[in-house]
Amino acid sequence: MMIESKDEERAGSPARDRGRRPETAGRRQVVLLIEDNETDRHLYGGLLWYNGFDVFHAEDGETGIERAVELRPD
Repeated sequence: MMIESKDEERAGSPARDRGRRPETAGRRQVVLLIEDNETDRHLYGGLLWYNGFDVFHAEDGETGIERAVELRPD
């Protein structure tokens, strides 16, 4: 098993890009964070963003499903 560095993950690699939608291939991974607590949403979203992810939020399950269909997160 090959371990990729953070820089390789962010820059995109053939292993990471395989199966990803064209608009995110070679970019940071897209994460959809579904959390009803606003404080936790900001905390976890900030940590994910700081570690190189593109983060989108949803405040409940129904909105989360709609955003997942729209965004197709990784």
